[in-house]
Amino acid sequence: MIEQITKAIARHQIIHVFGTGFSALAGGDFKFRFGRLGKFVEVVQDTNSMMMYQDILTTENLVIVLSLNGLNADMAKMVKNLTSRGIATYLITANGKSSWRNTQPQRC
Repeated sequence: MIEQITKAIARHQIIHVFGTGFSALAGGDFKFRFGRLGKFVEVVQDTNSMMMYQDILTTENLVIVLSLNGLNADMAKMVKNLTSRGIATYLITANGKSSWRNTQPQRC
């Protein structure tokens, strides 16, 4: 899976990182590191903004969702919406039993 994510990052110029709390802090670090490599990284830190962003994203965008517990129901709906529209979406979570694992990510 890591190889798929790295290929997706290489292919996409615009990357949106969705995460709240500590996950948003990790997203900030991601933005700093990949911004230095010429990638445009937008970190979206609150659920309301994530819901708004999901409607304007296209298949040219890459979305990486960071969630420590992978339990937020609003974020789960958003992930399902993005993947059903063919938007490259990857979830990174520490919870191997998250119900989000049932959502098939778009593979690039």
